[in-house]
Amino acid sequence: MNQSVYNQVRDYFDNVTLTKYQDTDTHSVYMTYIKCLLNNVHRYIMVFVPRDVFFKGHNRRLQELEWTSLHTRSLPTKYKDICTSSYRPKQVAPHNQPIHLETRDNSKTVYKCASLPLRVTLLHKEYDMFEYAREGNLCAALETYNTIIELI
Repeated sequence: MNQSVYNQVRDYFDNVTLTKYQDTDTHSVYMTYIKCLLNNVHRYIMVFVPRDVFFKGHNRRLQELEWTSLHTRSLPTKYKDICTSSYRPKQVAPHNQPIHLETRDNSKTVYKCASLPLRVTLLHKEYDMFEYAREGNLCAALETYNTIIELI
């Protein structure tokens, strides 16, 4: 089942190239900067994989990374020395899988995807517990760029 999730996410993001940014005790973090038309917005796709042997700065395609967590994030920092990528968002099946509210609090809303083994967390920009709806779909969640997707 995980392979079908990896394939779906790879296809959604047009198999972007990511650069190894850092290692933690347990994970390696890969990032790519996503081009957008807003000058003051820095959008990134980040994936966390079990710690690997590659050096910082190593590039890999999304299809090569067996991530446990994938983030689409808007951050105030412009990171240097990572790949720049682009993709065309998709609003059609299988990328528009429905997601349903699991929990919410002031900082985040957590959804479960009924048809895929995913937990989708949307981080609130402001501490408004009702910033996001009870129902949605996977592609809309990814495009908020305040998203954490975890395999469950």
